[in-house]
Amino acid sequence: TFRPTKPASDSLKHRQREPFQQPQNPKSLKVSLVGPPNAGKSTLVNNLVSKKVSSVSPKAQTTRGELLGIMTADQTQIQLLDTPGVVPQSQMKHYGRDITNTAWRVASKVDMMIVIFDVVKRIGEQEKHILNMLCRNEDFKKIPSVLLLNKMDLVESKDNVLLKVKELNDLISNINKRIDAPKPDQSDLQRQLEEQVALTTRLEKEAQKEKEEENKQSYTEAKEQDVYKYQNTTTTTTTTTTTTT
Repeated sequence: TFRPTKPASDSLKHRQREPFQQPQNPKSLKVSLVGPPNAGKSTLVNNLVSKKVSSVSPKAQTTRGELLGIMTADQTQIQLLDTPGVVPQSQMKHYGRDITNTAWRVASKVDMMIVIFDVVKRIGEQEKHILNMLCRNEDFKKIPSVLLLNKMDLVESKDNVLLKVKELNDLISNINKRIDAPKPDQSDLQRQLEEQVALTTRLEKEAQKEKEEENKQSYTEAKEQDVYKYQNTTTTTTTTTTTTT
């Protein structure tokens, strides 16, 4: 049944005619939330903006693309970009390559990243992949990032949290050490490669020569055996002929 809309009240009409009041010193911050599937990114966005912007489900990769939630504090507007969970290359076939690449595509265009890990879940390949990307990628290294441990309400003991923080700090430290390790000189690599090729060639020639010697020895032994058999056969034939005569 068609129902005509009610006319707007005078107060509503007045508010609609009011011009937008721009803050004197407006500030804007674009923040992306990055983390493994089911780390609690969507729940955090919904709580921060006090509105259900992102769908929440125990099923992994409920968020299929980037979702925007906006929160305002004084003269600052924060744009929160919820993204699908990040997984390493080996797991992309289970989640979808396009979906898992969305987080990195969005992260490259923000002012700040919030990296969210499940504090209860053990550190696995997904978490290591994310930390490696953030530490090694030159574009991401320029973007400030904050590591946030989520689902603190499920922690049984604070000691477990301290252990998880220490484990993450050690992991990040080891990644940076491998990155900062001195790289071998290209000339040294070329020299080592040439030496390896020369050594392989020499070993192949020696093996070929040994094989030829073995074949030659086998041929000589076989020939000597044939001569020996021939001599025995000749002797036997001569003896038989003499006896018959």
